[in-house]
Amino acid sequence: MPTTLRNENTAAFGKYLSDSVANVLRYPYYDTAVVSTNTPLAQITAVDLAEVAASQHSEIVIMPVPMQDIYVQLPTSYLSQYYHDDSDDIHIQAKVSAMIYFYDTNEGIVHTIRSGFNQIDDTLTMPTHKSIWNKVIKDLLEQLPYKRVPTDRDRYQAPGINAEMPVVPDYEFQVEQPKNTAYSLKGVSVL
Repeated sequence: MPTTLRNENTAAFGKYLSDSVANVLRYPYYDTAVVSTNTPLAQITAVDLAEVAASQHSEIVIMPVPMQDIYVQLPTSYLSQYYHDDSDDIHIQAKVSAMIYFYDTNEGIVHTIRSGFNQIDDTLTMPTHKSIWNKVIKDLLEQLPYKRVPTDRDRYQAPGINAEMPVVPDYEFQVEQPKNTAYSLKGVSVL
């Protein structure tokens, strides 16, 4: 994550964003290291991310960047100029946006994905600040091609063996059935 951000108010959102990405991409499929960089955001290039990859001995570099984090209560006088009603409802303005740069050393190309939330609504229907962060992060992670469990690896196959047969048969995976459960847990997937 960049150490210098355009808006210092995004620091808490940036930490939450970095922690969320690191939490999804974790052991046993990924060995994650969180690193700070002093590269200006407007000048991120493949060379910069390749240097980070080389210094950390990484195959993938993911740089989450919080762009905007505004969640404020609007005064009723501000809203009365746009809405001609005599409502005394308290309104909240939420503008949250983030992006992720990701770089794969095999491709050598920097990719960018963005997500945001922009809404003005009354306090009863506006989501909480943290739930807006979660929505933006969820949208980013859905667009990210790297998932918690990689789909390009056969989870049953031992390393270096190209056999079609699973190393451990499916029937050997057992799930302990709780004593207070009336239904059978047969067929539960093991991840």
